[in-house]
Amino acid sequence: MALHVDSSTLLAPPSDDWSVGSSTWLGLLAPAAAATSSDGPDGPADGPDGPDGSCASARVVLDRVLEWGPGPDTLAALEWLDLADLGPYERVSYLAALDAHAAWVESRRHAALIAVAGLDTSHDGDVREEVALVLKMAPNTAQIRIDTARTITRFLPRTADALAGGQFSLAHATVIADGVDRAVAGAGWNPHLADGGTHGDVDLTTALAAGLEAKIFPRALNQTLAELRRAVATALARLRPIDHITATKVATAGRNVRLYAGEHSMATLVAELPAADAQLIWLTLTNTARTDPRDLPFDAKRADALTTWATTWTTHPHPSTTNLSNPTPQSDHNGPAEAGSGDCEWAHDASQLGPPLP
Repeated sequence: MALHVDSSTLLAPPSDDWSVGSSTWLGLLAPAAAATSSDGPDGPADGPDGPDGSCASARVVLDRVLEWGPGPDTLAALEWLDLADLGPYERVSYLAALDAHAAWVESRRHAALIAVAGLDTSHDGDVREEVALVLKMAPNTAQIRIDTARTITRFLPRTADALAGGQFSLAHATVIADGVDRAVAGAGWNPHLADGGTHGDVDLTTALAAGLEAKIFPRALNQTLAELRRAVATALARLRPIDHITATKVATAGRNVRLYAGEHSMATLVAELPAADAQLIWLTLTNTARTDPRDLPFDAKRADALTTWATTWTTHPHPSTTNLSNPTPQSDHNGPAEAGSGDCEWAHDASQLGPPLP
């Protein structure tokens, strides 16, 4: 069904009052819906804006939706639009508008979670189980959602406003909230008074969150998730340098190499190392792969270089006998070392892998 709207009626944004705003907005769309019912058997009558007048009308509605931002009224307007009436550019704008409304819905979900769970942690056990049952998720997942909603609602007002305004996604908001939660846990603060926390910890958490938002906004509104993660980590390291150094030492002490079984006689080898060491290995394998004359994918050459490295070490267990080129200083694990020039590419994401082999 094509949408016909008289653009002269779309002059003011909808009311903040849901009962008034939605009825007013839907009232504006009612003549458009009625117009389709008067179309002849051969389709809608020609109009001044196109073969049936629908394209210009649909663009007007979409422009108003994008101008006013996400909300119940604009979501109803999007539902009335027919994608067939939109050109290629308008369809991309329609997709962006839907994404903004998805963020707005998530902000309403946070409000609902806070209404159910509250801002304190005194009844988390029962509430977590209830939320998990209703939303059909694991209790741990339910608790994570509750904690994220609390952090955003209590300590991150700019993040909450950006989410409600559809300026970025729930994933972006979660990156910021997780950064605050990790920093608070690393500092040993407890901002939950009902769970033994102190007003001093609440004040410190509030100050930390405010400082973080001051450093990352407004650039955060236009960043990818990876860019935002780096920005949050950098900002927190500057805000709490002592905590960052302590966390780095703990992470370095947990360095490891794991082997995961795969299919078709393959396996995945994952190394969690200090960045300097990881870059050293990556650049060395890359340099060796560049000298391989075989007609193979570059990733395969890099993998073969790693195998050759291990084989050579087994045969001649001394670093000087390895044939890998361009070595650079290694870290002593008391602090990062210079790992040479060049950008470090990260080849694999092991977050979805199963348990390692023993």
